[in-house]
Amino acid sequence: MLISEFLQEYWLHDSSITGWNWAASNRLVIEIEVNMSLQDDTTDTDDFREIILIFEGCTLIDELNEGFNGFSNGDALIFDATEVKESTLPTTRQGIKLLMQYDNYDGAGRKWLEVVIFADEFSVIDPNGKFHKTKRR
Repeated sequence: MLISEFLQEYWLHDSSITGWNWAASNRLVIEIEVNMSLQDDTTDTDDFREIILIFEGCTLIDELNEGFNGFSNGDALIFDATEVKESTLPTTRQGIKLLMQYDNYDGAGRKWLEVVIFADEFSVIDPNGKFHKTKRR
């Protein structure tokens, strides 16, 4: 699955990041609670799903220069998510830009974060047991 396809299937605006974990070999795992009903204005019921995004061989760029290196507590609300690419070459890595508001419950209040994540491989696991994986061409 390409990031553009992922963003068409899952509406991340007003979603919450519930977990964030850097692992070995530049691996980033993000757990996101998505309200799938926000994509469909015809329903009055909420359809919350916990999805997991896995970025293999990734780099993270802190666009607002906040010294951001992830977080282990608090919460983050996603305001915008867009697809980005490192270059125009056919073999370029795909990425995602996330604009978030983060609160780590330290009394300092919320702060804005904007990060770009580029990855060699991108995988999505959703609660319906679907698993999507893509590799850089």
